[in-house]
Amino acid sequence: MIEYIIMYQGHPPRNACGFSLVETITVVAIIGVLSAIMVPAITSITRPTRVFAEAQTLLSSIQQARQLALTYNSPVRVAFFEDEKSSGADKPIRAYALLRFVQGDTPGLSRWVVHTRRKQIDDSVAISTDSPLLQLTRSTDPIYPSSDQQSPSMASSAYALIEFLPTGEATGQASDLVLALGPAAQAPPGPTMNAATSVLVSIAPITGRAMLLRSR
Repeated sequence: MIEYIIMYQGHPPRNACGFSLVETITVVAIIGVLSAIMVPAITSITRPTRVFAEAQTLLSSIQQARQLALTYNSPVRVAFFEDEKSSGADKPIRAYALLRFVQGDTPGLSRWVVHTRRKQIDDSVAISTDSPLLQLTRSTDPIYPSSDQQSPSMASSAYALIEFLPTGEATGQASDLVLALGPAAQAPPGPTMNAATSVLVSIAPITGRAMLLRSR
């Protein structure tokens, strides 16, 4: 054994050698090509997943608003807020929050109070411009952080809303309300950037029940 070690101390066996420079460059080049192919594909797969996740979150908030109206025996709103940084008449909806109506001892003390913090919509997701959401009732009622706060916490600019009555009904619509969520316009294009990535949220006005209608 000692003789074997001495014999190959200066010249290791051929199978003990590492990769050559040419082999290393070739492997790196192959990895680069595969990465360039796979990254757009992965992005196109995760984008519909984000749309579905946002639709699920919105659905949960709408269902929570209805349940709060029944629990507190008081109207509850899902308020949708536009992106104030955007210019133009049709500003995209970028956030929403639940508001609860608190009845005061006098009419002047009755107010809309924030029940949940604003939930930001993922930048890669948008509510389609032809959605009935843009035709919903709008309100400029001041929004307060709590029932005893003396000044509003949010600007009184008009916001779109879905309001649930203590009976569980959704007001402001004579037929089913359908909100369509899809990829944002600024999202990078991909092979799945079409109607297949949109998710619909349906709300029945009489019962106020909401569900994911379908993904198409």
